[in-house]
Amino acid sequence: MMKENAEMLQKEKRPKFSIVLFIILLSVVHIFITRLSLAGTFYSLYMSLHEGSQVKEYFIISIGVFIILSVLCMYFILSFFRRKRHVNRLLLYIYLIYIVYYAVSYVYCFYVVGGDYTPDGSIENIFIDGVIAVLFILYIYLSKRAKSIFIH
Repeated sequence: MMKENAEMLQKEKRPKFSIVLFIILLSVVHIFITRLSLAGTFYSLYMSLHEGSQVKEYFIISIGVFIILSVLCMYFILSFFRRKRHVNRLLLYIYLIYIVYYAVSYVYCFYVVGGDYTPDGSIENIFIDGVIAVLFILYIYLSKRAKSIFIH
């Protein structure tokens, strides 16, 4: 009995996740779900295109990017709960791919296809996503609490 109590006292308590870390996790889960959905939608659109369409390459690249992003998100979620140290780099890669994809899509639609792809608020949404990503990444890299949680 004494030995069990001594072992319980010696066990190091792991710090708890903060609300900001859970918000970051939820944002990655949201990216994961929406990118899988978009990959399916883009695949059905790709299959409906006729031969020689200008945008076939765009859909192939987009589906590949969505699948890569989904795999990174899944790995982030697993690493998050295992408290792996490389979570901060994974988050950086996820947000980098997530934001750069929209910028490249805009340039592709405008210069290659010749269409003006500017739905209402698309540029503002890219900017807002960038600001949110930078804040989350700074929190992961600079927060003492986040550094103490992801130690393995």
